[in-house]
Amino acid sequence: MEFGVIFGLRSATMGRGNHTINDIAYRAGVSQATVSRVLTGNAKVSAEKRAAVMAAIEAFNYKPNVNAQGLARGRTRAIGVLTMSTESPYWGRLVRGVEQSLVGTGFRPLVASALGSGKPEEALDMLLESQIEGLILLGGPMPEKTTTLVGEDFPVVGTGTVTPGLEPYYIQSENVEGGRLATQHLLDLGHRRIALISGPADHIHARARLQGYKTALAAAGVEFDESLIVHHGFNEQKGFEAATTLLSRTRDFTAIFATSDQIAYGVGLRLWKEGMRVPQDISLIGFDDQDYARFTTPPLSTIRVPLLELGEALGKMIVSRVEDGVQPWTPGVFATSLVVRESTARRGQRG
Repeated sequence: MEFGVIFGLRSATMGRGNHTINDIAYRAGVSQATVSRVLTGNAKVSAEKRAAVMAAIEAFNYKPNVNAQGLARGRTRAIGVLTMSTESPYWGRLVRGVEQSLVGTGFRPLVASALGSGKPEEALDMLLESQIEGLILLGGPMPEKTTTLVGEDFPVVGTGTVTPGLEPYYIQSENVEGGRLATQHLLDLGHRRIALISGPADHIHARARLQGYKTALAAAGVEFDESLIVHHGFNEQKGFEAATTLLSRTRDFTAIFATSDQIAYGVGLRLWKEGMRVPQDISLIGFDDQDYARFTTPPLSTIRVPLLELGEALGKMIVSRVEDGVQPWTPGVFATSLVVRESTARRGQRG
């Protein structure tokens, strides 16, 4: 399968004279999505808008990139995948699921990442320049332009992000329930002082997993303590730094719920450097069940998210939207489940 990766570090400059479809869209008074649809012919566009786009194309003598197979036939068969990072195991597994779902469909994935540039707008522009026929949004803050795409009925689906109008095509996992399961596991082991280390407080997954944590504490009659909560980032370094913050604030806890496995890896290292043993001194549980979770020392208890299956569902849904313009089924919410390994133990159990 052809698999392209575009890094969103600069603006695209495709077409003769360095004109882009953004230039065409501006001159024609339409969106980039409309220009893309005129070029690919994969969706209906009003005669008035089509005429305006064609006039702008002629004025600029614009020649689209023909490297994409199928463009000469009026189709690129390209599905854009916009993610914040290609380095993250979480989003990487989702992309793998999308890839698998597109095998045999005639469509190919084209992945764009903002990486550390903080410019998802440029990554999206590059995808649109490639005349994608549909777009999959994978997490993080998305460009405001995605709202325009959804409003114009350009085929878009997503997960891990909130875009107005995308709700019917947004696939999610049971993050609230997963947060509850992780916390309940620690409660069942006798822990009452349970710290939570999470991603940014305004992140959709961080909010949901915190909600599950609070729900489990309330059901067990355990008072919520704000001093045990640290919000930072979702990767290993952020987990290490957040654990440092927690330890500088209090050591009155016996367990930590890290709301991603990557956070848990960083937390575990910080505890080790502090001479605190897992699970003898501190029980530690993560979230996601990434491949490496089984190979930490000790192996990490976690909450499994069926990322591969979720990615496959996204791929199937976008193909359906591109081909039929409708969503023929409701994917529902993907269940999360508890995976118990050796990083959690009964409170007071020492070895």
